[in-house]
Amino acid sequence: IRPVLLNVGAKDLRCPPAQSVEVYKTLKYNGVDVKMCIYPEDNHGLPSLKASVDTMLQTVQWFRKYIS
Repeated sequence: IRPVLLNVGAKDLRCPPAQSVEVYKTLKYNGVDVKMCIYPEDNHGLPSLKASVDTMLQTVQWFRKYIS
């Protein structure tokens, strides 16, 4: 299984954060390299500028870790 990066809005009503936590725990338990970033002020789609910028930075770092 490939590594997984989860970006989660804490106020997401479409995909409840508790479900993302369960996915994270399950992947971690099964030995998958997984990272979860939770954005406390955001909902589905992470609309705030702060979350958007951080998501981009986290994604670049994640890819660099596995591509280089």
